[in-house]
Amino acid sequence: MADDFSQAHVLIADDAPTVRQSLRMTLAQCGINRVDAASSIGETRRRLRNAQYDVVLCDYHFGEGMNGQELLEELRQSSELPLYTIWIMITAEAAYEKVVAVAEIGPDDYLIKPFTSALLTQRLSLAWKRKRFFKANLRQNQ
Repeated sequence: MADDFSQAHVLIADDAPTVRQSLRMTLAQCGINRVDAASSIGETRRRLRNAQYDVVLCDYHFGEGMNGQELLEELRQSSELPLYTIWIMITAEAAYEKVVAVAEIGPDDYLIKPFTSALLTQRLSLAWKRKRFFKANLRQNQ
Protein backbone atom coordinates (compact mmCIF):
# COMPACT_ATOMS: atom_id res chain seq x y z
CA MET A 1 0.00 0.00 0.00
CA ALA A 2 1.02 3.56 -0.48
CA ASP A 3 2.95 5.13 2.37
CA ASP A 4 0.27 7.77 2.94
CA PHE A 5 -2.32 5.05 3.60
CA SER A 6 -0.73 4.57 7.01
CA GLN A 7 -1.52 8.21 7.79
CA ALA A 8 -5.24 7.75 7.21
CA HIS A 9 -7.56 9.03 9.91
CA VAL A 10 -10.36 6.48 10.34
CA LEU A 11 -13.67 6.56 12.19
CA ILE A 12 -15.24 3.26 13.18
CA ALA A 13 -18.98 3.67 13.77
CA ASP A 14 -20.48 0.55 15.32
CA ASP A 15 -22.56 -0.06 18.42
CA ALA A 16 -20.79 -3.37 19.21
CA PRO A 17 -17.59 -2.95 21.27
CA THR A 18 -16.16 -6.25 20.01
CA VAL A 19 -16.60 -5.18 16.38
CA ARG A 20 -14.97 -1.81 17.06
CA GLN A 21 -12.01 -3.53 18.71
CA SER A 22 -11.67 -6.11 15.93
CA LEU A 23 -11.72 -3.41 13.26
CA ARG A 24 -9.17 -1.36 15.20
CA MET A 25 -6.82 -4.36 15.33
CA THR A 26 -7.31 -5.07 11.62
CA LEU A 27 -6.51 -1.45 10.78
CA ALA A 28 -3.40 -1.60 12.97
CA GLN A 29 -2.25 -4.62 10.95
CA CYS A 30 -2.55 -2.39 7.85
CA GLY A 31 -0.40 0.23 9.56
CA ILE A 32 -3.34 2.53 10.35
CA ASN A 33 -3.19 3.78 13.92
CA ARG A 34 -5.12 7.06 13.75
CA VAL A 35 -8.48 5.51 14.61
CA ASP A 36 -11.43 6.94 16.49
CA ALA A 37 -14.58 5.07 17.38
CA ALA A 38 -18.23 5.96 17.83
CA SER A 39 -20.87 3.72 19.36
CA SER A 40 -24.01 5.59 18.28
CA ILE A 41 -25.39 7.64 15.41
CA GLY A 42 -25.24 10.78 17.53
CA GLU A 43 -21.62 10.24 18.48
CA THR A 44 -20.77 9.48 14.84
CA ARG A 45 -22.37 12.77 13.76
CA ARG A 46 -20.46 14.71 16.44
CA ARG A 47 -17.13 13.17 15.49
CA LEU A 48 -17.71 13.87 11.79
CA ARG A 49 -18.54 17.50 12.56
CA ASN A 50 -15.46 17.98 14.76
CA ALA A 51 -12.77 16.19 12.75
CA GLN A 52 -11.87 15.29 9.20
CA TYR A 53 -11.71 11.58 8.44
CA ASP A 54 -10.23 9.89 5.43
CA VAL A 55 -12.25 6.73 6.05
CA VAL A 56 -15.51 5.91 7.83
CA LEU A 57 -16.31 2.27 8.54
CA CYS A 58 -19.99 2.36 9.46
CA ASP A 59 -22.27 -0.40 10.64
CA TYR A 60 -25.64 -0.59 8.93
CA HIS A 61 -27.62 -1.51 12.06
CA PHE A 62 -27.40 0.60 15.19
CA GLY A 63 -29.42 -0.06 18.32
CA GLU A 64 -31.38 3.18 17.85
CA GLY A 65 -33.83 4.66 15.35
CA MET A 66 -31.52 5.66 12.48
CA ASN A 67 -29.34 3.22 10.57
CA GLY A 68 -26.03 3.75 8.79
CA GLN A 69 -27.71 4.15 5.42
CA GLU A 70 -29.95 6.93 6.69
CA LEU A 71 -26.97 8.64 8.32
CA LEU A 72 -25.02 8.56 5.06
CA GLU A 73 -28.04 9.98 3.18
CA GLU A 74 -28.33 12.80 5.73
CA LEU A 75 -24.62 13.62 5.56
CA ARG A 76 -24.63 13.65 1.75
CA GLN A 77 -27.74 15.87 1.58
CA SER A 78 -26.30 18.35 4.07
CA SER A 79 -22.84 18.24 2.41
CA GLU A 80 -21.28 17.51 5.82
CA LEU A 81 -19.28 14.60 4.44
CA PRO A 82 -16.35 15.62 2.23
CA LEU A 83 -16.41 13.97 -1.18
CA TYR A 84 -12.94 12.52 -0.61
CA THR A 85 -13.97 10.68 2.56
CA ILE A 86 -14.20 6.94 2.01
CA TRP A 87 -17.44 5.50 3.41
CA ILE A 88 -17.61 1.74 3.76
CA MET A 89 -20.86 0.30 5.01
CA ILE A 90 -20.52 -2.84 7.11
CA THR A 91 -23.54 -5.05 7.48
CA ALA A 92 -24.66 -8.50 8.45
CA GLU A 93 -27.60 -7.92 6.11
CA ALA A 94 -27.13 -10.13 3.07
CA ALA A 95 -30.64 -9.70 1.65
CA TYR A 96 -30.36 -8.48 -1.94
CA GLU A 97 -32.87 -5.64 -1.47
CA LYS A 98 -31.00 -4.18 1.51
CA VAL A 99 -27.60 -4.39 -0.18
CA VAL A 100 -28.96 -2.71 -3.32
CA ALA A 101 -30.58 0.03 -1.24
CA VAL A 102 -27.27 0.72 0.48
CA ALA A 103 -25.37 0.69 -2.83
CA GLU A 104 -27.78 3.24 -4.33
CA ILE A 105 -26.90 5.94 -1.80
CA GLY A 106 -23.27 5.94 -2.72
CA PRO A 107 -21.04 4.35 -0.13
CA ASP A 108 -17.63 3.65 -1.61
CA ASP A 109 -18.02 0.00 -0.75
CA TYR A 110 -19.83 -2.35 1.55
CA LEU A 111 -18.74 -5.44 3.41
CA ILE A 112 -21.00 -8.22 4.57
CA LYS A 113 -20.16 -9.70 7.97
CA PRO A 114 -18.27 -11.82 8.63
CA PHE A 115 -15.36 -10.71 6.46
CA THR A 116 -11.63 -11.29 6.61
CA SER A 117 -9.02 -8.69 7.43
CA ALA A 118 -7.54 -9.37 3.96
CA LEU A 119 -10.85 -8.40 2.31
CA LEU A 120 -11.14 -5.22 4.38
CA THR A 121 -7.55 -4.31 3.54
CA GLN A 122 -8.13 -4.95 -0.16
CA ARG A 123 -11.33 -2.88 -0.29
CA LEU A 124 -9.75 -0.04 1.69
CA SER A 125 -6.75 0.01 -0.61
CA LEU A 126 -8.88 0.23 -3.76
CA ALA A 127 -11.12 2.94 -2.33
CA TRP A 128 -8.06 4.82 -1.05
CA LYS A 129 -6.50 4.94 -4.51
CA ARG A 130 -9.75 6.17 -6.09
CA LYS A 131 -10.34 8.86 -3.48
CA ARG A 132 -6.74 10.12 -3.46
CA PHE A 133 -6.95 10.52 -7.24
CA PHE A 134 -10.25 12.39 -6.84
CA LYS A 135 -8.86 14.60 -4.06
CA ALA A 136 -5.75 15.48 -6.07
CA ASN A 137 -7.83 16.43 -9.13
CA LEU A 138 -10.21 18.44 -6.98
CA ARG A 139 -7.30 20.53 -5.65
CA GLN A 140 -5.93 21.12 -9.17
CA ASN A 141 -9.29 22.43 -10.40
CA GLN A 142 -9.73 24.93 -7.57
